[in-house]
Amino acid sequence: MSNGINDLEMKRLYENGFSTPQIAQMLNSTKGIIYYRLKKIGVQIRNYHQINIKEKNGNWKGNNTTGDIARYRAVRWYKLEKCGNCNEEAIDRHHIDGNLYNNERSNIKMLCRRCHMIIDGRFEKLINTAKSQSKITYKEVIEIRELKKIGKTNRELSIQYGVSRPTISKIYLRQRRADI
Repeated sequence: MSNGINDLEMKRLYENGFSTPQIAQMLNSTKGIIYYRLKKIGVQIRNYHQINIKEKNGNWKGNNTTGDIARYRAVRWYKLEKCGNCNEEAIDRHHIDGNLYNNERSNIKMLCRRCHMIIDGRFEKLINTAKSQSKITYKEVIEIRELKKIGKTNRELSIQYGVSRPTISKIYLRQRRADI
């Protein structure tokens, strides 16, 4: 005990959820002294997120938030691990039940982007969109390459297949990802 501050009283207050600034005010001291004394007597100091989590935070609104805020909570609360499906590096947190507001650990699965898109159905939608936007089929790509080899010009092929001359060139040179 120094400066009239009782270590046991300080420890009791801290363990009951009071912050170092609150204890400093109650004991007429500074938060730096309180922090130093708590560390010195072996008290595990809480970090910011342990102090201001959920209901303990004065700005907590429960589930009365937007989906973006609910999604961000999972990002803040749970560190990334390996993908739960393919064991690659995870970059997404998937809400298993689809409810963004249910951020219980048992409802969060760490996934890589590809696995997350497959589970959500976005991957298949992306593939189908890419296929529907393609003006030519894979068979036509093969034909274009064969006709180019025997001397047909880009202009002739672009008219025949209804695509631009640069597209014919990219197909022949295997530069278009969708056509390789």
